[in-house]
Amino acid sequence: MERVKKILTMLFLLGLSSAVAQTSNGTGGGKWSESATWTGGSVPTGSGTITIQASDSIYIDVPVTITGTIRSFSGKIGTFDSSKVVFGNGGVYEHDVNGGMLPKATWNTGSTCLIDSLVGNAPTNGNQNFYNLSWDCPNQSAGLNLGMSGNTIGGNVRIIRSNRQYMRLTAQNIVATNKTITINGDCLLDDSTSYFTSTGSSGADSFTVITKGSIISHGLFNVANGSGATMNWYVGGDVKALGGSFTTNSTTTKPDSLIFNGTTKQSLVRATSSMSNIQFDVRKGAIIDFDTNSLGGSANTSFTLEAGATIMTAHAKGIQGNLNNGGAKSLSLAANYIYDGTAAQIDSLMPTTVNNLTINNASGVTLVYPTTINGVLTLSSGVFDNTVPFTLGPNGSIVFAGGSLKITTLVPTKEMSIPKIFYVDQNYPNPFNPSTTISYGIPKNSFVTVRIYNVLGQEVTTLYSGQQNAGSYALTFDASALSSGVYLYRIQAGNSVETKRMVLMK
Repeated sequence: MERVKKILTMLFLLGLSSAVAQTSNGTGGGKWSESATWTGGSVPTGSGTITIQASDSIYIDVPVTITGTIRSFSGKIGTFDSSKVVFGNGGVYEHDVNGGMLPKATWNTGSTCLIDSLVGNAPTNGNQNFYNLSWDCPNQSAGLNLGMSGNTIGGNVRIIRSNRQYMRLTAQNIVATNKTITINGDCLLDDSTSYFTSTGSSGADSFTVITKGSIISHGLFNVANGSGATMNWYVGGDVKALGGSFTTNSTTTKPDSLIFNGTTKQSLVRATSSMSNIQFDVRKGAIIDFDTNSLGGSANTSFTLEAGATIMTAHAKGIQGNLNNGGAKSLSLAANYIYDGTAAQIDSLMPTTVNNLTINNASGVTLVYPTTINGVLTLSSGVFDNTVPFTLGPNGSIVFAGGSLKITTLVPTKEMSIPKIFYVDQNYPNPFNPSTTISYGIPKNSFVTVRIYNVLGQEVTTLYSGQQNAGSYALTFDASALSSGVYLYRIQAGNSVETKRMVLMK
């Protein structure tokens, strides 16, 4: 047992020694692999904290994987073969000097390049495929560029502080074949001193940034700070402007675009931020959720909803309340619209022709103008006020999924095929309050009656009576004037008859 304790103690001490802080010798530096380069003569393994003093230049001449932290006060780390220098998961390079040079390396998943202490000079070697890229320069005195072109950042870009000066991804007036920068994670601006932009180019050029995650800003997010270049910034996640400004350069000859192209729902949140000059564009397949937020912005702030895109609104004034910017609004007649507020919604901006329309508001939805629905009208919750009429296009249909129409009317359901037999579905919802949907199908042209009775067999109302073509149908029964209890609905089509029970529960 005593021997086991000694072995465990030795292993523990060896573990501690591998993570001991190490420092360069302060006499000019040297090769990484030489013991004379390091105080104490021990060559770093890559774990623990490794400090490069301001007076030292270090050349990494052997394969090394950094899982700890290299903190460089000199910014003079060279590599004889950059493919042999790997920052592993948890590995951090901290650039603690004004200007200097970033080490060329392979930046694996979970690694971080932290650039801090810059004042007026940017480091070289900024055009690398980093994983996480962080910027914390509280004394920055000018906008600084990393000079990226065609690079991919595997994780997040985080601007902690920049002293109200821009951190730019690309250099000014950059000349390169591939001007696309991809960020697989999020763009994060931590506070009001955080300024972030793509480029400061004044040339008549174009750039692209693809952010697969979200943009969350408490500072100044600028799509492009250049006076001539055009920037298309794609975002696959949420856009949250939580403070400061959300803008692009007002002197650009063509507005810079922020393009929503996600494959799942994307939220657009504007808290205290001002928005100006940006062309917001929602592409086919993207779903943008405004909730109760308002876009705001100057006359140069525009919004485009393309065919096949979807906008969701919870604003009391609907899309009119969300898109209160002073600029142009282009809403496709082939786009989809979802109303999912909690307060009653009245909208005067939705186009008079749409693809799909979803009503999911227990407090009800009213559209100011008559509407043509070429896709599916889904009534998920609440009452859709059809005193302002709607028309179904040739392929239009209705799905009753818990919501209802204000005026009881006969409408075709989504299932447009002709039934092979006469059928009557159970009403939905059941129990209900105060309205429910009754669906049925007839295999041939028939005279149809739909009547409601109480449990005593007394007729309450006739929902429909007349000739119908073969097909599937749905009726809304509004029982607002009736008392709670069991009711019967009886549907007769020619010689076919069926009766079902339903429960009104107030």
